Amino acid sequence: MCTKTKIISSFKNTVEKHRLIEENDTIIVGASGGPDSQFLIYLLNELKDFYKIDIILAHLNHMHRKDAIDDENLVIETGKKLSLKTYVSHKSMDDYAKEKKISSENAGRILRYEFFNSLKKKL
Repeated sequence: MCTKTKIISSFKNTVEKHRLIEENDTIIVGASGGPDSQFLIYLLNELKDFYKIDIILAHLNHMHRKDAIDDENLVIETGKKLSLKTYVSHKSMDDYAKEKKISSENAGRILRYEFFNSLKKKL
């Protein structure tokens, strides 16, 4: 069995064991430009017909790093390449952190969850 087949089989076993995906689900993927989220996107895409799922990419540009636009562009291009709906938002985690007097990391987490929850309600 090839590595790709092993990964897909292991993923399906985990999904079924924990009932993580049901047929006809819509899955919103918090997508960054990182290898872990890109891997998840491609893995779910391999199985979208099997599970009959709709995959939505959600990317929040925290405007924290100068090269953050590169991550945003990669997510957009991945969405186009795989014909997946892609939503992008821009919120400064640093500005939010200063406003709320919290850490930048906590601000980023709050802003991401707000973005994902707004998409969940919308979709």
